Amino acid sequence: MSPPIGIAAAQRGSSTRLRPGSWDSGHRPWPVPDCPWAVAVTLQDLVFLHWPIDPSQLSQALPEGLEVDTFNGRAWLGVVLFKTQQIRARLVRALPGVGAYAQMSVRTYVTQGGKPGMYFFSHDASNALVVRAARAVMGMSFHEARVQVDHDSDGGIRYHGARADEQSPTARFDVTCRPHGQPARLEFGSLDHFLLERYCLYAVGPGGLVRRGDFHHEPWLIQPADAYVTSLGMMSELGLGDLEQTPIVRFSQRMDLAAWLPKRALPVDPVESRR
Repeated sequence: MSPPIGIAAAQRGSSTRLRPGSWDSGHRPWPVPDCPWAVAVTLQDLVFLHWPIDPSQLSQALPEGLEVDTFNGRAWLGVVLFKTQQIRARLVRALPGVGAYAQMSVRTYVTQGGKPGMYFFSHDASNALVVRAARAVMGMSFHEARVQVDHDSDGGIRYHGARADEQSPTARFDVTCRPHGQPARLEFGSLDHFLLERYCLYAVGPGGLVRRGDFHHEPWLIQPADAYVTSLGMMSELGLGDLEQTPIVRFSQRMDLAAWLPKRALPVDPVESRR
């Protein structure tokens, strides 16, 4: 399923080849994996929404084997909306059948075996091939969705759509973001750094096996932003109650990212963390 409109309008830098081997890695909390990366992507117009949540409440929603990662005693629940402009496998210029698409994901922050990362409750993407591949490779909760992205003349971006599954009538979202200020790198030790500078994700497959997928990118360039949230039906599915506080909103124009094939996350995996 292709996104109705809005994707082709943002082709900034789409001709740039992705060269993960040339990216800086000195900012990472642990070394880049010592095996070849599998997929590289270019993400654009990323909108981040974050709400604080009680760690004990969040831990009840996590699979066994994952621990809540906190910042000053608080856990965090996040939503990220973005467009994928390029996606290619290693040694392949582009993947057939995978054009530009838009996505919304609901995530939180966890640790396992000494490595902090992300756990995704759900993904809704407007490309059926990407949805099927992600389910097969990571066993993640990926859903096909109808996603529309609108840009206004003042720099505002609106993501809105709904899950294609007719059995999920409340799985709708409508978020308008307006970035302001200048892009800047994140201060080490800040809340923004905790939320965004992440280099792996966790998923739980059949039998409760925890798998970790590593990825790499250069440091984020982030802008503050305002957001108007009309609906986020995917959040209510979690059963974590109403998030009454105003979310922290951040925006990034672009991120190039390389990902490795997932591996089993061992119970003990100490790292020399620079966090």
